[in-house]
Amino acid sequence: MSSRTWSINQDGFEVLRAACQKDSLRELDEILSAVSRLDLRNVRQRGAETYAMRNVLRENRLVATLRKLDSLISAVKGYTGKCCAVRGIYFDKPFKANWSVPWHQDLTIAVAGKHEVDGYSKWTTKSGVVHVQPPTEILEKMITARIHLDDADERNGALMVVAKSNQRGYIPAREVREVTMKSEVARCDVQRGDIMLMRPLLLHSSRSSQTNLRRRVLHIEFCAEELPTPLEWCDRIDLG
Repeated sequence: MSSRTWSINQDGFEVLRAACQKDSLRELDEILSAVSRLDLRNVRQRGAETYAMRNVLRENRLVATLRKLDSLISAVKGYTGKCCAVRGIYFDKPFKANWSVPWHQDLTIAVAGKHEVDGYSKWTTKSGVVHVQPPTEILEKMITARIHLDDADERNGALMVVAKSNQRGYIPAREVREVTMKSEVARCDVQRGDIMLMRPLLLHSSRSSQTNLRRRVLHIEFCAEELPTPLEWCDRIDLG
């Protein structure tokens, strides 16, 4: 990643360096401890290796730890007005369960149940939770925080992003390749304790890891907006 300073308002993403207690990374160890207690029904595995867990906001110890991350809460409030977490996922790239992710936008949200509402479509169920694609107006008001529990660079699948691509709104799949080829691509190298903020509509991808280094990330989505009745967020927690 270049030394350039990126910003959500201009580029669709930014990195809060050493955001998790600059003099102590104790909170990261607390996060990992809380993740280990998650319901195994939400775990995604290949062989004996766990590479993803959904619905992590249901772990009370994890939520309590997130409430200690003042830098995160302050930054999210600055963009959304409130620090309301609405979905949480844990990711890793363990050596024996390696994976890559093609260029995409995050287009779905987790809701409490299925209700036919204009503008909401492409219903799916993931780990027992209903997901739906909302209007872009909702996605444009959301912020995603990636809390990095390990260093990440080109060796172990650091996130790649297309700067400013979120400003295009929804990008049809048939146009994604052309956009990535004609746009500025940045690799987001980070260190343990960094927090990356990004817009869901930002095009992003990651390559598979080339080493046995872990790349653990806690992915938390935030939105202060209420959904149209009778739709409700599946998990909506005010962090402060």
